[in-house]
Amino acid sequence: MEMFVTRRLRTYFWLVCVALAASSAVPASAQLSSGLITQQQAANVGLTRAWFARAAVDPGRSKVLDWILSDDELLIVTDAGVIQAIDANTGATHWYTQFGNPNYPSLGPAANDKFVGVINGSTLYLLERTGGRIVFERPVGGVPGASPALSEDYVFVPTIGGLVEAYPLAAKSTVGTRWFYQSFGRTMVPPLVTPESVAWTTDAGYLYVGGADVPGVRFRLETRAEFVARPAYRAPLIYAASLVGEVFAVDEREGSLEWKFVTGFPTYRAPAAVGDRLFVSSEEPMLHCVDAKTGAHQWEVPGISQFAAATKAHVYGVDRFDSVRILNIADGAPVGRISSGGMLTALVNDQTDRLYMMSESGLVQCLHEIGANEPIHYVVRPAAKTKPAEPAAEEYRGDGQPATEPAPKPAATPPLPPQDAKPSDIPAAVEDGGNVFGAPAEEAAPPAESTEFGTGEENPFQ
Repeated sequence: MEMFVTRRLRTYFWLVCVALAASSAVPASAQLSSGLITQQQAANVGLTRAWFARAAVDPGRSKVLDWILSDDELLIVTDAGVIQAIDANTGATHWYTQFGNPNYPSLGPAANDKFVGVINGSTLYLLERTGGRIVFERPVGGVPGASPALSEDYVFVPTIGGLVEAYPLAAKSTVGTRWFYQSFGRTMVPPLVTPESVAWTTDAGYLYVGGADVPGVRFRLETRAEFVARPAYRAPLIYAASLVGEVFAVDEREGSLEWKFVTGFPTYRAPAAVGDRLFVSSEEPMLHCVDAKTGAHQWEVPGISQFAAATKAHVYGVDRFDSVRILNIADGAPVGRISSGGMLTALVNDQTDRLYMMSESGLVQCLHEIGANEPIHYVVRPAAKTKPAEPAAEEYRGDGQPATEPAPKPAATPPLPPQDAKPSDIPAAVEDGGNVFGAPAEEAAPPAESTEFGTGEENPFQ
């Protein structure tokens, strides 16, 4: 009897020990499976985890659709119709807003200094950049094909019919009007907006570049495959990677093809231009580094499927096993590796030296090199535009005419080509700002009773 009791005590003691060991291991295993990198793991390769935060998703019911880095803010859109703004330096949530119908598909986000743009169903929403308050909503003219894009004065909405619609953001002489860019093929990739241009691609293999503030297509580039990755930019070049792995560098002003680089495998993620280097990740998987000005091949590293960020000395990426890889920026030599234990999506960050990664459950984390307490910004924001001063009323020429001539009236534009037109049926660009890809004023203008973005007190942007 005594022996039986002793065995039971030993068995009970052993079970308690196993339970305690299991309970003590839960936090570490949970952390590993979530993809959260520990401070010790980061420190082993010269990094620190600056912060981690949770996106506004219910892992069992919703997920993150897209996210971008805009200045020092991460903007995240979920399929539940929620947009969230997170401080990119601290991880603190600035605001989050519910928009539209959660049962409708959402596209976005896009942002400029004042507004954030998203699409829900076929409705465009504009929110205040500072507080997330919805300031306006309106239906778009077609079926949206991708996220919108915002310049300083316009919001551009790509549609699957090949039209890129432009709506003014502020009250001006063109209030109540909108204009279009017509392209061959479907526009299923968010447009790229630069200080002076808007560029977009189509699934028919075309890259278009037009004016960001003045209607007019400057040029188009025809390739042999569709585009599914967002274009990248480093003045004055626009970089676009096609589905067959061809990377094109085009001068945004001249329209000249500066160079072409071939990866040999499909490219789904946007290229990243950092300094004088361009990083392209292909589905081989392979990370390629080329000279951003000449396209000359510098190095390539197999196994890396996602570019994350770059610093002065290192390049960071995520491999096919969801491990963070650290490379020497000069030659691509391996420097270190972190096993995350979870599925990670890295933000293509060509703006700063920070690594932003997100897990399937919506866990966002930021890493940077030890000692780099302030982010390094690679993109210098252009100065705000200044309007030319109007001439004084008393300034006249000798013939009695005003000293400043009024701007010439833009040339009339031909009608839109049919949707089933061939590329050869679409005429080349004309001079004096004529836009052969845009609709004529009488067709593009909305009905007289439509206020579009409103006027006077109805206009929230005035």
